[in-house]
Amino acid sequence: MKLIDWLQVLSIAFVAVALLLNVLQMRYLARQTNETSRQAVAANTALRQAAYQNMIAGQAEYRSLYINSPSMTKWHLASRGYETGSDEDDRRTLYTLVRLNSHESSFLAHAAGLLDDDVWHGWINVIRTDFEVPKFNAVWSHAKQFYARSFVAFVETEIVTKRDAGEDHLGGDALAPTA
Repeated sequence: MKLIDWLQVLSIAFVAVALLLNVLQMRYLARQTNETSRQAVAANTALRQAAYQNMIAGQAEYRSLYINSPSMTKWHLASRGYETGSDEDDRRTLYTLVRLNSHESSFLAHAAGLLDDDVWHGWINVIRTDFEVPKFNAVWSHAKQFYARSFVAFVETEIVTKRDAGEDHLGGDALAPTA
């Protein structure tokens, strides 16, 4: 072979190595881009959850302003359309609202993938137990207008409807005779 032929072979080998390195670099960049995208989605989800938690915390701060004042508690509940009664009954209404906020927060966290299924399935039983208390149902009939539509739909279909159908916490028939 002539020198020119060797140079062409060498040139082709360099081009092949350059192409291989380019492919490897592109694969690395693709993986890096995927990881960056995943982190951006996670950061966005965390930011939304933090904003919601901040909103809930703000409500808790306002609640602390009137929790020890029966007249302020009564005013707060009445201004939102809730029935008021004795100081003790008003505190129960307020407690029910705090629990509903907690349930909604847990529901939305699970929907966003921030709460494990295992924890969520246990928490559903807590929600069902709360809705067996008459006060929860009385407050819920008015309160549901203040909650996320997805949470309201969940409560109405998975909690209230199943309870009214006689299903127990584990999804069985609570009215069925036991052996």
